[in-house]
Amino acid sequence: MTAAGPDLILHNAAVYTVDPDRPWASAVAVADGRVVSVGSDDEVLPLAKERTVVRDLGGRMMMPGIVDGHSHLMLGGAADYWEVAIDPSDSLEKILDIVRAEAERLEPGTWIIGGIVGSLVMGEIKDASYLARLDEVSPEHPVLLRDDTQHNRWVNSRTLDLMGVTADTPDPEGGFYVRDAEGQLTGVLWELACRHAEEVAQAHMPDLAERKAKSAERAIEILNSFGITATQEAATFRTALAAFRDLDESGALNAWVVASLPARDFVVDVGEVGDELFNVAEEYRTAHLRPDFIKGVVDGIPMSYTAAFLEPYTGDHHHHDLHYAGTTYFTMPELVRLLDNAHRRGLGVKLHALGDGSVRLILDAVEVVRDLRGPGLRAQIAHVAFVHPDDLPRFAELGVVADLSPAVWWPNPITEAVRAVLDDERMDRIWPFRDLDETGALLVAGSDWPCANPTPSPWLGIEAMVTRADPTGSFPGELNREQGLDLETVLRIYTHNAAVSMGLGDEAGRIAVGRSADLIVLDQNLFEIAPERIHRTQVDETYFAGRQVYSRG
Repeated sequence: MTAAGPDLILHNAAVYTVDPDRPWASAVAVADGRVVSVGSDDEVLPLAKERTVVRDLGGRMMMPGIVDGHSHLMLGGAADYWEVAIDPSDSLEKILDIVRAEAERLEPGTWIIGGIVGSLVMGEIKDASYLARLDEVSPEHPVLLRDDTQHNRWVNSRTLDLMGVTADTPDPEGGFYVRDAEGQLTGVLWELACRHAEEVAQAHMPDLAERKAKSAERAIEILNSFGITATQEAATFRTALAAFRDLDESGALNAWVVASLPARDFVVDVGEVGDELFNVAEEYRTAHLRPDFIKGVVDGIPMSYTAAFLEPYTGDHHHHDLHYAGTTYFTMPELVRLLDNAHRRGLGVKLHALGDGSVRLILDAVEVVRDLRGPGLRAQIAHVAFVHPDDLPRFAELGVVADLSPAVWWPNPITEAVRAVLDDERMDRIWPFRDLDETGALLVAGSDWPCANPTPSPWLGIEAMVTRADPTGSFPGELNREQGLDLETVLRIYTHNAAVSMGLGDEAGRIAVGRSADLIVLDQNLFEIAPERIHRTQVDETYFAGRQVYSRG
């Protein structure tokens, strides 16, 4: 801090710092975008000079900006900016009504793209009659609807025609054109079949670059409105890197963005992947954009029987035998090579794994690479909804981060759809937060926005990580309540832990001298209310690098 004093002092606040050396304070001073003092009003206010802006927060709670460990910003921004809004709770009939209204509004031939279609609705689409119903409400428009996992799509016949897909078309590697018992297409696409649809849709958008840029900008605005000042973007293609770079160079990237570069083709976007992308990513690095991770998808999702488990599925296996437990998209040698490539490049890895079989494969591969190369590899396993009890302590032993996402660890359509294909014993072990925490694993939380939830609100996930009940009240009951955590632990997961896991441990996640002044002011003190009220939290103000980037007023 110069002799001119701080730029800003926020005082008369309940400041929860997430710093074990001083967990609570009442005032914070900021200069040049960084925290220069944390303490009582008596300690901090005397630092003010004539130029200092001094603000009385009226006793409100202030804490570090939320660090979202897993998001899909381009998808989320696009969904809000220009796509058709569908709520995960919407019925099939309501979805068809929404598509019909869009078709009546838009010029013939215009694409209708949107989501989120709930997993339970996707499960209803059993035969070709459902494709006929979608065609009926959209006879002149290609339609592409994304589900709540973002791993599956529902498209109409116009889209299938543009894709060149018929009932006789072979399934693509890593995906399925779902057919009914008669061999007819239902319009449902699983996994990498979705990429083909996304590629065709993007090819018909002449203003694609402008849409990407505006989607990125809108995504950051939405993050700030929920108090999020840092995130790990979970599948960052080159177009997204360019959009975030341009935002930062114009001074509008009001959050840290840590990019995860796809190792292979992925369902959420199209573009270069693997070494072709890794080799150019560094060109896009800016002050707040860090292309520091590789993204690998090791399995799929339980609802489409593409997640890899150690024991067989219990639901209808379609064309699989009764002993089918899912398959991984990487063999052990392939995964070891990917991890070794990341290690040599100095990059971390974020690896998607829903089933306990894929989790074990990743842990085994990390162990091999660390035995060969030492402990330098930074590894995250994304989702970790199911972990075999024998593998719980291995996260801490191997230094592997448990990325808990999406924020749906309560009764909801996704968990009910999973319950339909797995036995009670495994469902009784879903989302083992407390077990992982007690073994010493580093836990981080991510919204996975717009997967599962239409907003990246952290307050739903924070509440439910404590209560394991549905914050919205839509679904009764609790989901493995014994795995709930205390609020202090949960807030650390949503701030400091996530920052450390992303390589931002010296910048974000705590209010401490020298850190970036990423601060949020709340309308209620989380420690003074019942846990069941946390989801009602409103962010009054968000500061990024000392600048106010959002105000509810």
